[in-house]
Order: sequence, then structure tokens, then C-alpha cells
Amino acid sequence: MKANTRIYTTLTHTLLALLVTGAVFTGCKTKNPVIAGGDPKDNSKDKLTEKQRLDSDFLFYNATKEAMLGNYDEAARLYNQCIQINPYNAAAYYELARIAFEGKDYDNAILLGRAAISLDKKNVWYKLLYAQALQGKGKFDEAVKVYELIVKDNPNSLEYTFELADGYLKANRPEDAIKTLDKIENMMGLSPDISQEKMRLYLHLGNIDKAANEIQKLINLNPADASNYIILADMYLANRMNDKAFDVYQKALAVDPANGPVHYSLSQYYRENGEKDKSFDELKLAFASPDIDIDTKIQVLLSYFNLSENSPGMKTQAYELCKLMIDAHPQEPKAYSMYGDFLFRDKKYIEARDNFKKVLDFDNSKYLVWSQLIMSESELGNHDAVYEYAGKALELFPTQPDLYYYKGSSALRLKKYQDAIDVLSDGSGLVYNNPQLELQFNALLGDAYNFVKNYDKSEAYYNKALDIEPQNTYVLNNYSYYLSVRKVKLDKARDMAKLANTIEPNNGTYEDTYGWIFYIMGDYTNAKTWIEKALSHGGDEDGTVLEHYGDVMYKLGDTAKALEYWKKAKEKKGATDLIDRKITEKKLIE
Repeated sequence: MKANTRIYTTLTHTLLALLVTGAVFTGCKTKNPVIAGGDPKDNSKDKLTEKQRLDSDFLFYNATKEAMLGNYDEAARLYNQCIQINPYNAAAYYELARIAFEGKDYDNAILLGRAAISLDKKNVWYKLLYAQALQGKGKFDEAVKVYELIVKDNPNSLEYTFELADGYLKANRPEDAIKTLDKIENMMGLSPDISQEKMRLYLHLGNIDKAANEIQKLINLNPADASNYIILADMYLANRMNDKAFDVYQKALAVDPANGPVHYSLSQYYRENGEKDKSFDELKLAFASPDIDIDTKIQVLLSYFNLSENSPGMKTQAYELCKLMIDAHPQEPKAYSMYGDFLFRDKKYIEARDNFKKVLDFDNSKYLVWSQLIMSESELGNHDAVYEYAGKALELFPTQPDLYYYKGSSALRLKKYQDAIDVLSDGSGLVYNNPQLELQFNALLGDAYNFVKNYDKSEAYYNKALDIEPQNTYVLNNYSYYLSVRKVKLDKARDMAKLANTIEPNNGTYEDTYGWIFYIMGDYTNAKTWIEKALSHGGDEDGTVLEHYGDVMYKLGDTAKALEYWKKAKEKKGATDLIDRKITEKKLIE
């Protein structure tokens, strides 16, 4: 919150008058608001008329109410009016200082805080706010002086002593911070937080022995707690005192042999010593322990993800760790998601799918998991599943264009052509600043409109796709093939098919298209040449290509060869509904 700076300018003369006697190094925290009407201990009311007192109290009350409502400009204005009536109202200066401090206007917070203190030198809240404002301004040494005075006046206060210790830390006075923490320790006894802070300070000062002694005191207090051994051993390891680190790790294992954090630390120890096998053995024990949090394990596996891609040994380790993590955290969706990512990367789509489904059983709110599941099913050719999951995901994420693409493309493969058109049309409107995705939507819409025989729209969408990428082989091939099927614009179809084969040679699908266009144009010699190329590049497993070759051979007068390939086509997927008649009647049926 920040009040208008002009609110403070009218206070300048009043503040100068109050502060001319000398500033006091004090301040205050932003809590425990003072009672409306000012500090009852000052004698300002004796200098006011009854009307002034009532007006001042009324203004203070309303200012405080506005501040509580978050109307800080109005609150500051009313506090200012209160001070104009009663320039000795310390509480009004304090509240203005609070508004300035919360708005990070530290200069005014310091000025106003000093004014409040000059009127009430005993109010600790004023002093604490003043010290905080000094720290906000980066005046850490001055703030420390304030905290020292506060602790001097309140020697038994843990809260203020903590503030002083924090002040020393901010002022980069570690020795004084340690002494203050010692005082706190004497007041409240040993505390892990204080001991660890003192350890860090001693390490900052380069005194490893004293740093170790702080943790050793915790070990002596509770020798059955393995966590303190780990802190001490990790500290030794970080300072390259490996032998001492190892000894302490062994003591920790003696206390708690199954302690996951100990095994995790030992894994790091062995890795730094170059003992990879021992390091991995300890890492497995750590991963098998539910005491190591899931996020730590995920971070380890993320480091494995890139490194293991081309390393069979590390890949084996990664899978072993994934399974151990799942066993240790069977209700944690992150475990299954991480395992699924490895499986998907390695093209193990069935296992990947099963793990992503498991994730969604626990939590269906992660878009990326839905996307991974859908891509897994797509890679498996499970178009019904893609259609189903993309539809469910769209209910949760209706603004994700990728989901429309997957549902539309699967609808197309399932011959739900109008559904495909509707979904793809909706999704294409969500594509922003992504030309490649826009191209894919246009390409599929070109296919879909072709199947519903709306050829004008089909060609319009194909042309839109080629405007984005004129050499896109998928669009060039489909566009040219469907023109040939309709026996229209054959010169254009031939040119597009030729370009597709130039860009991507040895693609059986593209070669078949090019050959088929020659067939439609009556150039059976070229048709035979290109479809034979298609057969040598995978077309011998495609019923469409095999049937095309049979048709070409029939046109070339080789009925026996035509019959041979029609029979082969019938045994594969992709042959037309006319294939049985061609075989039975031993002639071309068109």
C-alpha cells in the first residue's frame, strides 16, 4: 500500500519542530495498532480544547477505519488532519509511518517513525517499525543500533533478541549474530534451527571445527536422531573432508540402517569419490525409501533423462529407479508420470499409455499428461482411444488447439467426416502465432471436405496450407491424389506429385500417387515405372498400391500379371470394393 506523497509534505514543518531536539534511534513493527486518540501517557490532551480533543479522536478513528478497509490515501489524509489539530499525537505519526513503510516509501517511513518516537520514547512498536524502515533503506548498521536499544530495554524478550540477531545478519556482522544466538540458546535451550544457523555462520567465517561442534551438540542431545548425523556428514563432504564425512555416515547407519536420506547422501559421497557402482547401490536404497521425498527423486531422474537416452547402462538404471520410486510412492501421480515419460521417449507406447492413465486416475487436471496419453494412443494407431481421450480432455481444457487437432484427425480416420470438420473448424480458430499448427488444421480440413464431396472447400483449405508451406509433401500428395481420383486439374496434380517426390524421394506413398496420376492421364509406361518404385519402398504391403499396379498391368495388356497383383491386393488392407470382381471376372472394373 502507498499513500500519495503529497500527503506527507504538509507535515514537514511540524516534523522539523519535533525533531530539532535530536533524533532517537527507535522504530516500530506493523502490528498491535495503538488505541485511537493517541498515546494516553503524553500530555498533549492537556494542551487541547475539548472540541480539539474530540475532533482529533474522531479523525483518528475514521483514519484507522479507512486504513483497515485498504483506503490508504484517505487514511493518510485523515491522519494528517489529526496531526494538524494535535501535533503531539505520536500514534498518528506511527500509523502514517506504517502506511509509508508498507508502500516501500522508506524515506517517509523513517521520518515519520522518528517523529513518533520523539513523542513517545518508550513505545517498542514505534522503534521496531523505525528499525525495519532503516533496513528497507539499506541502513543496516543504523537499524542494529535501534535493535540493540530495544533489547537493552527488554533483555528477556526472545522476540526482540531474534530481531537483533537478524539485524546483525543483515548488517553482515556474523560474530555478533553468533553471540546473540548464544544468548537465545541460553534462554530457550538447544534448538536445531539455531544450531544450524550458527553452523552456517561459522562456515562463513571459515571455522569448520566450531561449525561441526554446533551439530555435534544436537547429536549428543539426541543420539538416536539420524538427521543430525546427515547434516554434519554433508557439511564435511561439502568441505572436501571426505573421510570425516564417511565416518559420520556410518554412525548414522548404525543408528538407523534403513534411513533413506543417509543412503542418498552416501550415494553422493561415492559418486564424488568415483565409485559409481557403490553410488548406484546407495541410490537404489534411497529410492526404495519413502523418507526421500518424491520431488528429490524426480530431480535425480530428470538428470538421468537426457544422459540415459544414448546410454544403455544408464537407461537400465533409470528404469530400475522409476520402479523403486513407484513402489515407495504408490499413491503419487508424479512417479507414474516420470516413468511414463521415459517409456514414451523409448517408444514403449503401451507401457507409457498405462502409466499416463494411472496418473489421470489420481489427478486429471494436468494437460500435459492428457497430451502424453493421447500421443501414446496415436502412436499405437488406436484412433478410437485418441478420439475418446481428446474429447474428455477438451471438457477440461477447451482452449487447447492441440486437443481439437487430435480429436479431428482421429474422427477423420474413423470416417466421422462431419464431426472432423466441426472439431477442426472450432480448433483452427484457437490457433495463434503458430503457422505449422495452422497448416496441419488446413491440411486435415482439406481431407475432410474432400470426403464429404465439398471439393471447393477442400481445395481452398489445401491452398491455404500451401500458402503457409508451399513444399509440404503431405499436402502436395493428398491434394494431387484427390484431384486424380476426381480426374480434374490433372496437370496441376502431376506437378504437385512430382514436387512431392523431388522433395522426399523413395517415399512409396508419394511414388504411388505420382504413378496413379500418370495412369489417369493414360501414360501407362510412366505409371508402371513409378508404381514399381512404390512397390520397392513398402508398397508391396499396401493393398492400394498392389491394386494400382494390377490395373496398370491390365492396361499394358498383361492380364496374368494384373490378376497376380489383384490377388495380392486382396490379402492386404487398402484394396477397393471392386477387387473381388476384378479377380472373378479377370478384367479391369472401373
